[in-house]
Amino acid sequence: MTVIPVIDLAPYSLSVPADHVDSKVLQEIADELCKAFTTVGFVYLKNHGIPQNIVEEVFTTSKTFFEKPVEVKQEYARPADANHGWVSLEREKLNPERPAADLKEAYNMTVVDDQHLMPVDIIPNFYDVFKSLFTSAQELGNRVLDLMSIGLNIDRSFLRDCHKNVGKKDNQTTLRSLYYPRISKGMKIQHHCLPISKGTIIQPLSTVIKRGQARTGALWGTLGLRVHYVTVPRRCRGTGGKTCWGGLYTSHSYSRYSAGKPWGPDAAMDGR
Repeated sequence: MTVIPVIDLAPYSLSVPADHVDSKVLQEIADELCKAFTTVGFVYLKNHGIPQNIVEEVFTTSKTFFEKPVEVKQEYARPADANHGWVSLEREKLNPERPAADLKEAYNMTVVDDQHLMPVDIIPNFYDVFKSLFTSAQELGNRVLDLMSIGLNIDRSFLRDCHKNVGKKDNQTTLRSLYYPRISKGMKIQHHCLPISKGTIIQPLSTVIKRGQARTGALWGTLGLRVHYVTVPRRCRGTGGKTCWGGLYTSHSYSRYSAGKPWGPDAAMDGR
């Protein structure tokens, strides 16, 4: 059985000034990180420095939003030509080889200073809460990118520089809050209409779970950071019961929420 490694970022935590870390310590963490990425592909990051209260506020705020009626959430639906806003059940099919679209809802935040399609009129602190995690995760991601560059023996800032437009319109890096509804095999789902986007044809959601249907079909980008919450306590192994970034697991028996941030390089850097 493959075990996902746990990497302690305490020496390079967000609470530690980036230029105050000994180069030997950075190299050790970088080597450990690159080894995990090239052998397992995933890691748990503990002592990363993102305050626990920020993570909990995002989960609480997301849960409040996802529990709203569909007709309310559709007012904040992601338009067809953008990746910012609410994504309804079965709107996405991230793995085209799957026979059915993904059984999840999402709320995407791509432009950190744009409150368009953000439900601040019904959840006043929504923008502030999401922006707080977006900016914290962005800095954590930059540090992980630095470590990857060090581990690859290239200029420390190379990968960071390839993602310097994160949070702006010309970069598709996204903070995604995800909701996976509780299901069981063959379970009926309440029938209702889900919009593809405002002003387009309304398409109904299937009333049954489809064969081969996934919660989410793929994780893309240079780097993906994700935290999870399920309706029963479940913590990342080896982290002392603390929330960690990077954990990936499946729980079909309970409602599940996660917040993820896949990093995409700037368009101008794609060929580098």
